Amino acid sequence: MASTRRFVFSRAVPDDVSISTAISCLHEPPNFIDLSPYVIDYHPLPPTDNSIVTSSRIYSLRDRVDYLPFGFWAGSVTVPITYTNQEDGMKIIKQPPVGVTVQEHWFVRPSETGDRDQSNATELVLNAEIDGNPLVLYLFEGMMKRAFESYIDGMVKVFSRKGTSGSDSS
Repeated sequence: MASTRRFVFSRAVPDDVSISTAISCLHEPPNFIDLSPYVIDYHPLPPTDNSIVTSSRIYSLRDRVDYLPFGFWAGSVTVPITYTNQEDGMKIIKQPPVGVTVQEHWFVRPSETGDRDQSNATELVLNAEIDGNPLVLYLFEGMMKRAFESYIDGMVKVFSRKGTSGSDSS
């Protein structure tokens, strides 16, 4: 019996960051990977015959896992992650070995909550869906929500660094 949890997060994109710069940042998987404090190492995997589309890239990430608090019992887990470029951002599919599937759609759009007088007001949106065993979802739901909040804040900082570096002026 599977269950699903859905989350939506959004953050304002700084005015000095263009939409094209933000989308360009979203098209680079290391920008996502580097946001996680748990990643020990990662590497791209070669394309397979059944790759979703040519714009997909698959990475293998090895994450640190604390089985008990305070580092009393820790280990690592390897997770395959598929990154697929979208016109408006990135779709990500994670399949950790705990029997859940995490699907994320990161995209940039004109702000729905911002000042209507600002024609360039944009926001970063993260739609996340987690499918799996209800007990596992219950145990991980709070941790996942905190992680998503941290990741979306971190990605806005990535935008700011790239936007002020002069990499795009559109």
